Amino acid sequence: MDYILALPTQLGQHSGINYAEVISNIFNTFKITKERLGYFITNNAYTNNTCLDYLAVKFSFNKAYRRARYAYYILNLVTQQLMFSKNKEAFENEDANIPEEEEFLEQWQKEGPLGTLYDLINSINTP
Repeated sequence: MDYILALPTQLGQHSGINYAEVISNIFNTFKITKERLGYFITNNAYTNNTCLDYLAVKFSFNKAYRRARYAYYILNLVTQQLMFSKNKEAFENEDANIPEEEEFLEQWQKEGPLGTLYDLINSINTP
């Protein structure tokens, strides 16, 4: 049987070692061993790297095989970089463009995020 565990509120400093100690205590409470351990889903914050490095040593597992990076978070970062580059203000539009933006938003809502992602990928691959 699989379970998803959420972490309690982090009291004290938000460091990778502190996270690892909290997670280690949860593992001990639920008697989670290396053999019963699933995957860690995290973003790219350095504190998460430190935490998983610590846990990998303590519980003898390969971090690379137990970590699934938070895909939506990464996709958001990539999309922001593609859309805004280094200057987010460069994409500020004048009031005259608002009706066009509202039409675009309405179309996007009909297609949904996957349709928009598909359009984005096609526009990137278009020579």
